[in-house]
Amino acid sequence: MNIKVLMQWLYEKISTYNLFIPEDNEEVNHTLGTIRHQRYATRLYILLLILSIYVIFFTVFVNPQTDIVTISDITPSLFDQLRHEHGETLSCPCSTTIISYENFVLNTLSTDPICSSIFVSKEWIQSLYIPYASSFPIIDFRTTAYSQFELLGAFCSFSQEFVSQVLTDINQQQLLTIELLVEDEVQSQVIENIKLIRANTYVQISSSLNFMQIITQSNSLISALNTNAQLSITTTDLSILTMDDNQILLLAVKPTVYYRKNMPNILYSVPYDLRDIYNNYWPDTPLSFISSNISGVVDGFLSGCTPFDGLLTSTLDCLYSNKCLEQLINYFPNLNQVCIS
Repeated sequence: MNIKVLMQWLYEKISTYNLFIPEDNEEVNHTLGTIRHQRYATRLYILLLILSIYVIFFTVFVNPQTDIVTISDITPSLFDQLRHEHGETLSCPCSTTIISYENFVLNTLSTDPICSSIFVSKEWIQSLYIPYASSFPIIDFRTTAYSQFELLGAFCSFSQEFVSQVLTDINQQQLLTIELLVEDEVQSQVIENIKLIRANTYVQISSSLNFMQIITQSNSLISALNTNAQLSITTTDLSILTMDDNQILLLAVKPTVYYRKNMPNILYSVPYDLRDIYNNYWPDTPLSFISSNISGVVDGFLSGCTPFDGLLTSTLDCLYSNKCLEQLINYFPNLNQVCIS
């Protein structure tokens, strides 16, 4: 038999197959419309029969039966074992769905040793006080030493209080879950949350420091140490005004020419009453004058527009060097009474 003929015969059988034909096969008693509806019903019946057989087969042979086994007194090791054996089919609902971090998170805090050293103590800071500090050259360490260490102590106190508040906020964070989580999942959630808190903390501190700088600069506040402006008093002859000896005092205030750039703190051997002569020519002061009058360099301390600006960019290397600390004693006599260990 030809394949084409076979396919045509099979098509005709399927298209004309009718389960609802009477047993006597007397189709003459039925209209063409009735026969057409019977064939449609036959096809729908066969389709539903196939789908039903498929569902029954899948349910019986493919989808295994699930047995629920309840285990009490779960320990971490037992939970890991069951999770390894049963994977996602394991269900372990929590009796407590909310738990604070303080119950299972241990915070290890490390601070810079300077904040717990003698360098932020009242004894050390007072030893650096010089009544005529503003009379030294602007980048002489003696000009800003007292103010910078006073700020350093304030920063340490502020940071300790701020960190204490951050730790409180972390402890008050809560882990929410209805199912027991594996250790890696708990660690991941906690770490991500703490990273977010740390990022917000950095933004808050940076914003506070930037705000202080902006307020100082935008209001053109002049430091009492005259580090961001130079005050000079001159006399001149004025024929219009009549004063003693036909002279009047002129007060001039001008910004320092190096306020945009922080510079290393230096100790000078020049007398403090030569400050104005030295500052007037900075930074174009002759190199011979600079080198011949430098008697020491305070490593890691910078002078800026204000002691605040200088401290923010300083690395404080001198505080880790015995040689540098011994050098300071020669310029701050009161340090002889402070025990540096």
